Amino acid sequence: MEKEKKTKDLSLFRLRSTGAVISDGYQLYMDNFRKIFRNTWLMAVVYALAVGVFSTLWLNSLAELALLLTLHAPMESITNSAAANALPLAGGFVVITLATLLLTAFGFSILRQHREDNSITPPARWFGQWHVKTIGRTLTAGLLMVIILLFMFAVIDTTAILLKGHLSRTALGLLLVGETGIFALLLPVLFLLATQYIMATDNKIMPSGRQTFRYWGSTIIISLVVCIVIGLLSVVTELPAAVLFFANITSMSGTLLGDPSGMPDYMSWLNIVVFTLAGFIQAYIYLSALFPFYYLHGSIETQEKERAEMNKKLD
Repeated sequence: MEKEKKTKDLSLFRLRSTGAVISDGYQLYMDNFRKIFRNTWLMAVVYALAVGVFSTLWLNSLAELALLLTLHAPMESITNSAAANALPLAGGFVVITLATLLLTAFGFSILRQHREDNSITPPARWFGQWHVKTIGRTLTAGLLMVIILLFMFAVIDTTAILLKGHLSRTALGLLLVGETGIFALLLPVLFLLATQYIMATDNKIMPSGRQTFRYWGSTIIISLVVCIVIGLLSVVTELPAAVLFFANITSMSGTLLGDPSGMPDYMSWLNIVVFTLAGFIQAYIYLSALFPFYYLHGSIETQEKERAEMNKKLD
């Protein structure tokens, strides 16, 4: 069994079942984790700092808003508070989005090397290695996905506002659930399209959407399994951050009711430190999700190549 594992073919361009795509993806990640870590640790630190600062800002703004609502503050005060917190939170969102895209670009750079050499090697430099073209394509695909997602959320919100006075609550709720379901089913396909675009060796602008939707079922199954793995690993590894978060919420609730805070003065710094450590772990949980999609991309390319050759022979 051990010999079979060592000689298992983990090259990209092979036909794989859905189960093989998932298992080979995670095996490649685990077998090369130390090399992946050495190639991406600096970007993971940047991502973790972005997560730590943004999470603390969001927690503080939530506490301030809850306090104003509990004290029945005038609407003007609530609006001013929301406006004051909106800019830092928007800036934090932009920073964390860019950090996520750059971390993803480092992951795809490693996968590009594996596609070309059938191996993952340690970095030649202390700060890791990356592929400039891959970074550019990842940023482009990521920003397009953000725009598409924001547009879809805007459509859902606009629909709710326009139909609020014309439909019953039950009908409106069902409509919003349906739109959200469509959004959830399209998101994995968008990520697969992004993966194909980032990993492409030619200069075409985007891969064929028709080709991608042909494998919609496999994409949904793989996405579901990856989300379950990410969720379980996040619950196990980020438990201290979750405990601290709920401790902060409990303290806020007590303070609003007139009780002493019970939190030390250095709590803000402790929040940043704990959320940053959780973000660092989170970075490598999220990086693992790229590997099954990498093999799905390879399996699709192989199958489409064989399909084209067969059609050519028939013609």
